[in-house]
Amino acid sequence: MFSRIAAAIAATLKKLCSTIPSVIDWCEQVIRWPFSVLFGSGDSPLPSYTPTTSKADILEDLKSARGKVASLENRDAVEAVLRYLRAPPQARKTMDLSAVSKDVRATLLTMDDAEFAALRNGGLAAIRLFCAGKDPGVHGVPSVKRYRLPDAVPGPVPDLVHDNPIVGRVRARLMNDFGQTQGTTMQP
Repeated sequence: MFSRIAAAIAATLKKLCSTIPSVIDWCEQVIRWPFSVLFGSGDSPLPSYTPTTSKADILEDLKSARGKVASLENRDAVEAVLRYLRAPPQARKTMDLSAVSKDVRATLLTMDDAEFAALRNGGLAAIRLFCAGKDPGVHGVPSVKRYRLPDAVPGPVPDLVHDNPIVGRVRARLMNDFGQTQGTTMQP
């Protein structure tokens, strides 16, 4: 007898559990009905999207971006700067910095030990930016200055006195006046 009662209770619970989702669905539709009357049913189709770029275009963009990064990075210059930063001050005088641009080289030669330590502790990314001539973003490290070096060594300064005829006349007159009053002549 107890088994029949337990079976009846189990069947009733099973029936209730199977009807609960349909009751919840019915309640949701009753609540949603006034909104669908006012604002529409909401069954509009989703907007379509057709991409304008192809996979080949994306790959070309990635290759060009990789090329730009590679152009900024001169591995020989980065290695030369790392060796220069790690070297003791006596060894720095004899190190080869030919892989580094002249602006970076001039900035390195004007830096002190505290600035070397700051650049060294700034990491590889800061050293790469420094070698590229950009601001490394590390406190205590100077930005690379653009130095404008002359293309050729200037020649001797022209003698303005002998090249300019007016200055020559004035000089000759002064020499004549001075030589007549003093009794001596001046040598140019």
